[in-house]
Amino acid sequence: MKKLPLKPIRMIGTGYDHSGKLPPQDIATEEAVIGAMLQDTKCVGDVCSIIGSEDFYKESNKMLFITIRSLFNEGKAIDFITVVTELRKRDELVNVGGPAHIAELTRIVAGTGNVEVWARYLKEMGIKRNLIAIGTRLVSDSYDNSVDTFELLDRINTISSIVDTTIGG
Repeated sequence: MKKLPLKPIRMIGTGYDHSGKLPPQDIATEEAVIGAMLQDTKCVGDVCSIIGSEDFYKESNKMLFITIRSLFNEGKAIDFITVVTELRKRDELVNVGGPAHIAELTRIVAGTGNVEVWARYLKEMGIKRNLIAIGTRLVSDSYDNSVDTFELLDRINTISSIVDTTIGG
């Protein structure tokens, strides 16, 4: 019986990967960051300098972040009304939970003073998910005899160089 190589996949509807583990994520923190960005436009630039859309695990939060960042980059106001209007234009309002959900996000945050700490935490979760994906791919390719061993070593060296640069090593 032929063994199929392991591939990094998400099991549809569960959020779990092929190992049965939930990837590193914190939905409550994602929502707190979005809520803070909606409450206080001054923190949007700081948050965007720390994280990107890839650091969000939940797709609807990722879409909200992309919309807020887009409005910020265009120099437009960021608040409940402008975000809902922009999402409606993009035909994505229902996909993020609708106006009621966005309004709730503004209510769940008591203050924005820790938003940079929260953003750094989300960045860490995103990095961990990325490392898991890279490691899983390397393991899978290591079992594949058609993949050149020295190509794998080159990939590992490249990844190591990127990590060293990212963390200032």
